Amino acid sequence: GHLVRQYEPRRFVVGWPRGLEGQHTQQTHAAEEFASTLEARYGLKVSLQDEALSSEEAQRRLDPKLTVRKQREVIDAIAAQVILEDYLREQH
Repeated sequence: GHLVRQYEPRRFVVGWPRGLEGQHTQQTHAAEEFASTLEARYGLKVSLQDEALSSEEAQRRLDPKLTVRKQREVIDAIAAQVILEDYLREQH
């Protein structure tokens, strides 16, 4: 709640994982439930964004000079950035 009050977003973007052929998986349903919880809790619109290949793109963007441990620490944040960039690109 603190970050929502601080940044006052107008919407949330949640990564929407699916299987390699687009099928729904347990992770798909978990993301959909999380999105529903966010919407109910904060009263803000939630967009589900396909996260296909976001991890691969994040891996490509990693600084090779980082230690393996540091790479593991930042990979999810980079993947989240890729998902948000994809969402914003699709809006224009």
